[in-house]
Amino acid sequence: MTPPRSLLPLLALVLGPWSSTLAHPFTDMGAGLIEPEFPCAEWADFDSDGDLDLLVSGDVAGSVTTLLYTNTAGTFAESGIAFPGLGSASAAWGDYDNDGDLDLAMIGLDAGGNANTRLYRNDGGAAFTPVAQAPFTHVSAGDLAWGDYDNDGDLDLIVTGITEPGGFSTTTLYQNDAGAFFAVGGMPFPNVHSSAVAWGDLDNDGKLDLVITGTSSGTNSIEGGIFRNEGGVFSAVGGAFIPVTTGFAEWGDYDSDGDLDLLSGGTPTAAVRLTRVYENNLGVLTDSGAAVPDLFLSAAGWGDTDNDGDLDIMLSGQGAGARLSRLYRNDGGGSFVDSMETFPDVLLGAVAWADADNDGDADFVLAGQEVGPQDFLEVFENDTTTANLAPAAPGNLAGSVEGMNVLLSWDAGSDGQTPVAGLTYNIRVGTSPGGCEIVSPQSSATGARFLPAPGNAGSNRFASVVNLVPGTYYWTVQTVDSAWLGSAFAAEGSFTVVAAVPEVVSIDLEHGDMLRVTWRGSAYATYRVDESPSLGPLSWTYRVHATADGDGLFDIVEDLGTAPDRNFYRAARP
Repeated sequence: MTPPRSLLPLLALVLGPWSSTLAHPFTDMGAGLIEPEFPCAEWADFDSDGDLDLLVSGDVAGSVTTLLYTNTAGTFAESGIAFPGLGSASAAWGDYDNDGDLDLAMIGLDAGGNANTRLYRNDGGAAFTPVAQAPFTHVSAGDLAWGDYDNDGDLDLIVTGITEPGGFSTTTLYQNDAGAFFAVGGMPFPNVHSSAVAWGDLDNDGKLDLVITGTSSGTNSIEGGIFRNEGGVFSAVGGAFIPVTTGFAEWGDYDSDGDLDLLSGGTPTAAVRLTRVYENNLGVLTDSGAAVPDLFLSAAGWGDTDNDGDLDIMLSGQGAGARLSRLYRNDGGGSFVDSMETFPDVLLGAVAWADADNDGDADFVLAGQEVGPQDFLEVFENDTTTANLAPAAPGNLAGSVEGMNVLLSWDAGSDGQTPVAGLTYNIRVGTSPGGCEIVSPQSSATGARFLPAPGNAGSNRFASVVNLVPGTYYWTVQTVDSAWLGSAFAAEGSFTVVAAVPEVVSIDLEHGDMLRVTWRGSAYATYRVDESPSLGPLSWTYRVHATADGDGLFDIVEDLGTAPDRNFYRAARP
């Protein structure tokens, strides 16, 4: 989330200088990256080479700039890929077209001060192609996130922000239908900017729920909430969550009990600071009472800094009279302890964890505005000596087909650091062995993760994929630990979806001479329709293939004025 420019006038603060000598175990990598105002920083292995690369965007010396840095064993270099610059930007990586590499969605202000919502398709070989999508509303100063809310295997996109010109806030869910996006109407979400949004399965029912929070331009009020996904229909749920603006909202299972907790902070009302760790108790969020400082103009992220299997917190923002950046160690039992590490104290910034140097521990990028104001961005290397080993793959894979849907299940994986309940799982489903045409794992074939994130199935040991077409599918699953290290994939399994035998629903005469024959089969399945002048076994000839709609219905229409005096029709699975 990046705040709008209207938040720039701030009280002058007097802080001591930052010492470049950091206490063990973090050191400044000296990455030599740009240091933008209103920074956006997002990790992703866009070139699938096993190193997590870094996208940085913001205002540099009055010029909006977007740079993608390649990472080679912890050394960063500009990729040379030309992205138009965006300020007040946010970005989200995800494989929206299920081709095995990461695509990019961004929002922000261009050099002319106009809001933009952009989608770039990763075509491999350092080639990104802008994708023209008419439904996208152009916004900035917001947030966006990929997530498969309808369980059809492809990533949908939620976008929040403010239009410019125009100046009204908006929240839109875009449904992905085989790479084409459509705005979904009738959602109960607040229209917000200066916002944060994140997908997460709050109640472990296999459907992604949503947290949204920010400022509404219509009422100039701070709005938000937790929205439960009930099969594509969302409803607001109660609990202790307090909406904030100009802050953050990050899901993470800090107590390793198998359900997602929430880290959130920002401004709940004017001139008030707030940071909360919410504990998930059977799908209801309660205030954990964690002793972390209240901040605003803030950023934060979960990361297992000490490889002990639980999530720690990196936090930055404006505190009581001073800005600060602090790392809080999770000591279990809901206790978060100041690590006493010293970092540049920043606000209006970004925090993003990743194993930047592939040495088995979580590093992070910290960006924001120091006193001066002076813009700052650096990658901090984790020098812990505690090793993190890859988890073991799940076993006992099974697929249960019902109609055009499948329920996949597996036994738990294991890990030497992360408790079993704290592990997550990541599925891959394709139409060919090793393929990801249906569900992309956003991992390599060896299990290396392309994103520093939990698996796409969360902590569940099951996953549903719906609205499949008839055919044979190949699938597998990997274990992901608290440091986002993935196991090898389990031995691949397969399942077959067979269309239902079609049945005649109706035969109707329309407009006096038009005959409509309607069948019901399986949703989205393709059927063969034959015709014959008699019921003889050798007289049938092919007429057409018809694809059923979402209710399984398909039909043919015959003009009786030109048709034979007598004709018979039948439908069958091809």
